[in-house]
Amino acid sequence: MKALIPLLLLLAVAFSQNIPTFSPASDVFNATEFSNWIISKAGAKELRVKPGTYSVVASIYRGGGIFPLFIYNVQDLTVSFDDVTLIFTDWTKGGLVLDNCTNVVIRGLTSTYSIPTSSQAKVVNITQVPNNTNRYWVDMQVVPGFLSRFFWGEPGVPGYGYVFNGTTLQPYQPSYETQLANLQTTQSLSSDNTTFRWLIAARQINNKLVVGDYVAVRGFFSQLYNTNRCTNISFIDITVYQCGGLAWSNLGGDGGHLYQRIAIRYGPPPIPNGMTPLITCSADGIHFIGAKRGPTVIDSLFEGMQDDGINLKGIFANVSAIRGNVYDMLYSGQSTSPTWVVGDRLRLYNSRYAPYGYATIVNITFIAGRNWNPSVALDVTSAVRDLISVGDIITNLDRQNRGFLIKNNTFRVHRARAMMVKASDGIISHNIINSTSLGGILINPERAVFVEADYSQNLIIENNSIYNAGFFAEAGSIAVFVTSNSGIIPDAGGFVNITIRNNLIVSSVRDNIKVQSGVNISIYNNTIVGPLSMNYPAVDLYNVANALVDDNCVMNATSASAVLIRTNGTFSGQINGGVTFCNGPIPVFPPSPWDPQPSISSTTSDSMMTSSSSLPTASSSSSPTASSSSIASSTSSSTSGSIRPSDTQTSTPTIIEESDAIVLLPLAMAAMIMLLIM
Repeated sequence: MKALIPLLLLLAVAFSQNIPTFSPASDVFNATEFSNWIISKAGAKELRVKPGTYSVVASIYRGGGIFPLFIYNVQDLTVSFDDVTLIFTDWTKGGLVLDNCTNVVIRGLTSTYSIPTSSQAKVVNITQVPNNTNRYWVDMQVVPGFLSRFFWGEPGVPGYGYVFNGTTLQPYQPSYETQLANLQTTQSLSSDNTTFRWLIAARQINNKLVVGDYVAVRGFFSQLYNTNRCTNISFIDITVYQCGGLAWSNLGGDGGHLYQRIAIRYGPPPIPNGMTPLITCSADGIHFIGAKRGPTVIDSLFEGMQDDGINLKGIFANVSAIRGNVYDMLYSGQSTSPTWVVGDRLRLYNSRYAPYGYATIVNITFIAGRNWNPSVALDVTSAVRDLISVGDIITNLDRQNRGFLIKNNTFRVHRARAMMVKASDGIISHNIINSTSLGGILINPERAVFVEADYSQNLIIENNSIYNAGFFAEAGSIAVFVTSNSGIIPDAGGFVNITIRNNLIVSSVRDNIKVQSGVNISIYNNTIVGPLSMNYPAVDLYNVANALVDDNCVMNATSASAVLIRTNGTFSGQINGGVTFCNGPIPVFPPSPWDPQPSISSTTSDSMMTSSSSLPTASSSSSPTASSSSIASSTSSSTSGSIRPSDTQTSTPTIIEESDAIVLLPLAMAAMIMLLIM
């Protein structure tokens, strides 16, 4: 009987590994065929894609004509892309959309674009405009392999350029001094538009811009990975080198998604011996809107983006009309469709953003021609009903991404904030934040340019290390506040139960720790390493009630007159020597688990990067176009998650169905024969 055990084990392995595999017959990945193949495997628990590097083509685009890959109405499925690289060939499109899916895992995929989704140019000449001391012409040449059209004010492309030091390839600081606005001033200096000039202000010249610097611009906005009306979607071991806008976006659904060991990082040059893109994605890393449950984001990397690392938000609505217990709503801001349903709990605010009551949706109707703005019937007490007025603000407590976790991630060298959080019941811990220009951790509902909800409640912000945050113009390291066009700082009560503890803050350019409009606020055991500015104290409180500030340490303040704590507006709470100057060795800023970064280019560069933040290196290649083959050949196959050269493929059927059992079953048969002989 014991002799049968090896045979039975081998047979069990053989049959358990009978996993359908999508196998392109060449290095072309037909996204439409793949999506239809997924549909044809209804009921399968796991599907695979054959390892290789593929150029993506499609005949059908779903999700508003954006996504070549689509998975709809699927449950309990793992799709393995282990050792697979997809090179998207249309820079105006996205990647993958999942709609109405539950318990789906996407694993192991590396993606990029055949043509970079951003562009960059080298400054070759700077001259003053004749008879105008306030204006200069800046002549630039597009780096080979990148598109020139993004420098010409293309529709959908933000009108800014971002300047990088030509030697270090780091963004200048403060970066607002060298943002080049208004692409509409572009003038061509060559027939192919690759050499051109911009008209810019003299102050930007005086504040660092020199010949040899690089100017990078965002590209056409798109979304790479989109989840819509989904529950428990997991992205595990995913690498993104390029995307035109949002790397991951989510709209509505029950949420609860997992993002584990995802990496948005500098990728390979678009051409052999070329220059690596200075921008990875043109917008957010994760943009999460209006789900019941928030995401878990762990052990991941966000670098080189042009907007937030993570943005968790809900929707503000204004009361536009009242008819009994029916209230017409106007959704505000950039939300494209509603996610509210009957039974959802709402929070109500007056025009000064002060909360005054709660309600429950008992009926909801969407009126044609009103751009998805609803009329809702609310169950409210008579006392609250008497307070509701036209112009008041309503948010949805059940579509606010509650219960999120952001832990053990690295955010570095990108234009905006590491995190922009407008969600509740969450934990932000053990993250490393290095040189995010608009701030580190912002808890920040907005009623201004962007209209995004809501106040946060029940948050713990702990054990994070934040360096050089806020060198643009918005906020500093940790900030809890409301942004509004009117500049109103609401009374205490919007933010509730916020704990900020055990964080290391180093060289914050603006606020170190700022809290406004909060109640039950605890700030303790934080270490703040200067220098401190007189305008930005260690702890800044405005309209805060029932606060505890205790045992916070300030080192290297550089001035004994530096302000340790400031309270404005109304304040109540305990400050028992809550912020003090400390002696002793200055804490060492911890290294990222993503360091040292593997080589991102196999080429020899003209200008090698010297910063620990792992920015790319420049080269002087003059090759004029990008190709998928150059991308594949410019990275090392030995690096996990990197782009690899294509496998040698046959050219017979378009799809070859494979499974591991094809290999293992003959082994099982051989074992059976040997057993019989014995």
